[in-house]
Amino acid sequence: LYLQQEILFLLLNLSYFGKGVTNADIKLFDVTGRTVKSIQTDLSEGNDIAIDVADLSNGTYIVKISGAGMTNITDKFIINR
Repeated sequence: LYLQQEILFLLLNLSYFGKGVTNADIKLFDVTGRTVKSIQTDLSEGNDIAIDVADLSNGTYIVKISGAGMTNITDKFIINR
């Protein structure tokens, strides 16, 4: 998983480099563990996903990707506008 922060941090860009996964769950959590965004999508190797984070406040967040037949992927990112 590669995270790329867009220049004004309105988008969180994820690049996925694993095997294909159908109906993967992508969840964003704040530091208290509260889910702030949740989407389902199909993933394939080299898949890029843009998630709108313009409505999130400054702070530290966790992104977690999970799906059938894959190892859960977790990473953190910081919004500081």
